[in-house]
Amino acid sequence: FGQKLIKPRVAVYLRSFSSDDHDLKRQRILCKNFADQSGWDVVESFIDMGVHPKGIDRPGLRRLSKYVSEGKCDFVLLEGSKQISRTPARVRDVVNLFGRSGVSVHTTYGLLVAEPEIEG
Repeated sequence: FGQKLIKPRVAVYLRSFSSDDHDLKRQRILCKNFADQSGWDVVESFIDMGVHPKGIDRPGLRRLSKYVSEGKCDFVLLEGSKQISRTPARVRDVVNLFGRSGVSVHTTYGLLVAEPEIEG
């Protein structure tokens, strides 16, 4: 009684494959609605627009990775895994990287599950 509930902090990652701002607005609305319905507090958004380098070396994703490693959010939310990469191995690498910081990755379609670390 009398305790204030603390909402989980979520960082949103938005990525458009073109310079069309409409897609980013659509993703932002989807993620904001999902976060609101989940009871999460959107604390920051990271954007890559029209950036197509091979791999996952993109400015917004690099800033998000730093933000995650600094413990500034509890979850990362994005529309779908394609916002990270269309290559499943690259998606897995990012999900595992964030998982090592204790941050899970959610899409508006469901949770992306990190693989457990195997000690060898």
